Formats: sequence, C-alpha cells, structure tokens
Amino acid sequence: MARTTTMDVTGGGHFADVDGDVHLNANDLYTEGALLRLGTPTVVTIATGVATITTGFVALAAETGTTDTLDTLTLAGAAAGDIVLLVADTSDTITVDDANIDLGAATRAIAPGGYLALIHDGTSWGELFFLASADNA
Repeated sequence: MARTTTMDVTGGGHFADVDGDVHLNANDLYTEGALLRLGTPTVVTIATGVATITTGFVALAAETGTTDTLDTLTLAGAAAGDIVLLVADTSDTITVDDANIDLGAATRAIAPGGYLALIHDGTSWGELFFLASADNA
C-alpha cells in the first residue's frame, strides 16, 4: 500500500519520510544517494567583467576572443548556501579575479575541462573547489 503525505512547508518546514531517504526543505525535494544531474550548462557571456547568471551550472564565454576576466558574479536573489558550478565555454579560458569573489588564490584560470565551484554565504561568493583544466593522464 502506498503512503501519501501532504504538508504545508511555506514557512520553511523540514520533512523526512519514515525510510529516511526522501527529504523536503521548503520547496526543494531530493533523494539521498541520487545523482546530481546538472544537465547542459547555460552559456553566459561576460560583459565588462560581470556575468549575470540565472542557473547553477554556467559556461562562461569571453566577451571577445577566447580569453576574458570575471570580476563579479551576479545572481538575483542569491542566498546563503546557493552553489554555482562555472566552466569555460568551448575553447575559452576565463580568469576569475579575487576582487569580488573570495578565492583560494588571487586568480583562478578556468580552461577547457576545468571548473570552479562557488558557494554564497549570504553576502558574497566563495570558492568551494577548483580544477584548472582537464587532466586525463
């Protein structure tokens, strides 16, 4: 017999089913042990050092040519705990500057196959982890 649970979590409630594997936090539902499938990244072109994003998986494209610098990442409504995975578009190399993004170094250069994960602390973005480029050796 299937069990159905209905609840109002508009106030930010938390729920875990009897088996402990399905969770509800506000309006987000997820299953433990499931893969995190990001799909295809949304391509965002850097404009004068700024990338305005709307999703959590982003391919950064250079404004002109194949290299550019990202100084500021903007996400409307960004909140503590939001995570963004940045990759470089196609054959671009994107240098992320530490000026407005808290990095583990002064800059991070994302080349093809590389990525930079950032987490928002409620005020600004900070580095979670980084890989400069693909290393399949």
